Amino acid sequence: MKTKTTALAVLILGACFGLAGCAGESDVASAPTPSEHADTNAQACREFGNATLELGTLITTDESEMGGFEVWQERLEAVPDRFDVASLKASGTIAERMETVIENLPDSLSDLAIESDDYSSDVKRVYNACEAGGYPVESFATLS
Repeated sequence: MKTKTTALAVLILGACFGLAGCAGESDVASAPTPSEHADTNAQACREFGNATLELGTLITTDESEMGGFEVWQERLEAVPDRFDVASLKASGTIAERMETVIENLPDSLSDLAIESDDYSSDVKRVYNACEAGGYPVESFATLS
């Protein structure tokens, strides 16, 4: 009887330790994997590129062709948020370069129609980072 009780206790303890080990491993598994970073960087590069296209369209198209000034202004004001959402999905150099674009945006985005050199240079740097990271995106637009 003592042997059966001892054996049962060993089995229960072994099961408990085994489960504890499994719990520890699940914490490690919840950390992002390199492929998850790649997926988010790829998505961030696409979204950022699309936001540059939207901004380029808004800057180079007459507001009357966009549904009037109010519609044009709403769309223009939404672009920095689109840049921000993309940058929050990115990591590493890509995120840093996206953040530089956001930090360097003028208070009035319509000013980019007049002075776009810094913006265009910053966007090219994001494009280069995406390309170097293995996330080529053809939908980037500069204003130069």
